[in-house]
Amino acid sequence: MVNIIDLSDDDGNDAFRHDAAAGKAPFDLAVIEESSQALEAACWLAVPLADKLLLAGDHSQLPPTVLSREAAEKGLAVSLMERQITLHGAATVCKLHTQYRMHELIQRWPSEHRLSQLPNVSETEETGPVLLLIDTAGCRLEETSDSSTGSCANQGEADIVVAHARALLRAGLEAGELCIISPYKRQLDLVDARLRQLKLGVAVGTVDGFQGREKEAVLLSLVRSNQRRKVGFLAERRRINVAVTRARRQLFVVCDTATVRADVFLASLVDHMVKHGEVRSANDYRSDPAAAARDREHP
Repeated sequence: MVNIIDLSDDDGNDAFRHDAAAGKAPFDLAVIEESSQALEAACWLAVPLADKLLLAGDHSQLPPTVLSREAAEKGLAVSLMERQITLHGAATVCKLHTQYRMHELIQRWPSEHRLSQLPNVSETEETGPVLLLIDTAGCRLEETSDSSTGSCANQGEADIVVAHARALLRAGLEAGELCIISPYKRQLDLVDARLRQLKLGVAVGTVDGFQGREKEAVLLSLVRSNQRRKVGFLAERRRINVAVTRARRQLFVVCDTATVRADVFLASLVDHMVKHGEVRSANDYRSDPAAAARDREHP
């Protein structure tokens, strides 16, 4: 028999607490799903309920949400799973070797299935690649920042991801099958405004907002483009890992490779996409007269 327990429900767990207090665990095994995102204190509520504990999750993705910066710095943002791996190493870990969610080339960085194999989706230059990197280096599409919030945006990148989204929709992909992700809220505001203007119902969100969700195509705007090669919190590798692994059939990344290569982890993503995917210059999106004509006819 399997029981699902809401540890936040005080009334529903009295019997289990009684057995545990008497020295007898009511269950043989307790499984904590998404334990890498759960506060350690919450996990300890489940520990006395079983003789064995199984922690399921991915400590390389997003950590527990802790609103207090002081509490996070003092260790509250470290999950029980991450702590056990740090303490005991590989001896406590059993990795899954088969996954069925995404294309193999996307999986390798964090069956040949492509967008054009979906019903009613045509084979085009935009739907064909599984990995598609749009490089803005040398194209003068630099970031801007808000002096009051510090949030960054990049109008050039916003235009490119919207153009690619329109191309996928024209090819037959349903709006609900793609999304646009960026780590920066200000960038998402630019993208969302343009999508609303075009009356395109494409989902837009931050990395955190898409944790646990998947789309056939994910369009990722990394935003940062500056001469100092500063990447800011793009260096938080768990967020980039989450963003990349939301895609099933196509991962589309637009970035300034000259800037993001300053970070070792981001450089590995660029290298993987260069090796296994297709690379285009951002200038290709600004010098296509046919596309410009279509935009004028169908704004």
